Amino acid sequence: MSVWTDECPYCRTALEIICVKFKLGCAVSIACCPNCGIAFADNARAVQSRSHDRVKKFARVILGWWEGARRMEDAINSRLKYTIAFVIAAVIVAALLRHTVHVYGGFTREEIRTGALIALPVVLVFFLGRWRRR
Repeated sequence: MSVWTDECPYCRTALEIICVKFKLGCAVSIACCPNCGIAFADNARAVQSRSHDRVKKFARVILGWWEGARRMEDAINSRLKYTIAFVIAAVIVAALLRHTVHVYGGFTREEIRTGALIALPVVLVFFLGRWRRR
């Protein structure tokens, strides 16, 4: 819904759109009369109220999801949390080690990959042997 029509209310000449401002969920066009030089802004309150309702609805959905996630977090046991934290920390440490060995050690990516593939069976045997002792 716009307040102004396609013509100036003072001199009745056609308005020219000079810019369009984009807001959250709507666009507001600004038109100017070439004769008078008066600028008119499109009143987008109806559109804004609809977009505001959409934003409120989206916020309610996100809040509901967040509450559900919080309830689910209480149900997850601590061992799974520990495992996820360990995997994330391992990935970060591996990235830092790879960067350090590549930049300061002067090894190429292929040499780092070959060394990691050679060390992988040794690490697996170490952890599997430790796991069987429990």
